[in-house]
Amino acid sequence: MTTENKYIISEVSGSVSTVKAADKIYEMQKDFEARTNKELYDLLAGIYDLYINAVECKYVDDTIVEMKKELKKNKITVMSSTPSTTIFVRYVYRTDRKKAYKYSQVMQLAEKNKVGTDAFADFIKAKGGIEACIEENKNTGSGDKVTSITFEDRLNELNNVSTIGSLSIPSVALSDGAKYTFVLARVVENNKLDLLHVMPEASNKMLREAIKEMDKEKESNDVVEDKAEVEVTIKRPISAFNLAIESAKPLAA
Repeated sequence: MTTENKYIISEVSGSVSTVKAADKIYEMQKDFEARTNKELYDLLAGIYDLYINAVECKYVDDTIVEMKKELKKNKITVMSSTPSTTIFVRYVYRTDRKKAYKYSQVMQLAEKNKVGTDAFADFIKAKGGIEACIEENKNTGSGDKVTSITFEDRLNELNNVSTIGSLSIPSVALSDGAKYTFVLARVVENNKLDLLHVMPEASNKMLREAIKEMDKEKESNDVVEDKAEVEVTIKRPISAFNLAIESAKPLAA
């Protein structure tokens, strides 16, 4: 393996050392602005090298668990449906979701083509660059295995989503044991809300529709992860707002 790339961390074995190596790459790149394609490709090759080693040595799942823990400490939440490559890149590009998504596509294409770390930069060049790799990967489908996610899994994920604030509404009677609800509110000046109605409890049907809306919002922003901005709780107006309005009509009648 080449020693010319400073982002290639040697003697990495196991999930703990992989995360430590990723921390080193993060520290090296957090103020990094690529001046040439080679600099960018070297950085991506370093991340790719950690990922491929973890896959081949069968500790990628343990590494993902550790990376998610560290990201959560930085208030970055990733979903269980997020591809492994995206988590590796996001761990290094912590403040830039768009770059993490784009560059993980390049890594997925390289993995599908069984590209070694030494050949990673030449592979990108041969394909015509980053954007060309992304387009080809979209056309051929993701090579990263994604676990099938149940509705219950999605509800559990909501427990880990970061909040932007909270509301206390003592006059509203929520159902015993209620975990989620829907709020009907009128938007007034300065983004303040006049609360009109709070559902005693959100039904599974309502939550399913809300999660679908959340997924649509994620896709429109080219984001595969980090749903902290769209939590389905009483604590903020949700993207499935029209659903709450329709659900509230029978109660108001």
